[in-house]
Amino acid sequence: MHEFMSRFSIIHRQSSMYLDRRLKEHDITGSQYTHILVICENPGISQEELSDKLKIDKGSVARTIKLFEKERYITRLVSTEDKRQYQIYPTDEARAVYEKIHGIAIASENRLTKNFTDIEREILKNLLDKVIANLEERQ
Repeated sequence: MHEFMSRFSIIHRQSSMYLDRRLKEHDITGSQYTHILVICENPGISQEELSDKLKIDKGSVARTIKLFEKERYITRLVSTEDKRQYQIYPTDEARAVYEKIHGIAIASENRLTKNFTDIEREILKNLLDKVIANLEERQ
């Protein structure tokens, strides 16, 4: 089993280093770019929904949202349905950087699956989805 964990670790480290290099000029880190992608693709998302989608703890998401608000990437509006929640909307700055980081994310995925057939890419995606489902099971 260790053979899988070490491979996952290598993939994560190598991918993170690549993303950090490519995203540096946009002042976005490899751990933040997914927030921008999800917010731009889901305007009005709540922090809780963002946390659920990214599988990241709520405190970490809250810190990133606070930073993004300070850097004018997002605006938060009180939810009309639940006054205790905020809906997060991308600003023009976020939408402008979205186009760039979306391309970087696609390039990163293509780099990971270079020389894969479309069928192999689909199989890998399905297998990784199974791994994620296994990890989400409460033991």
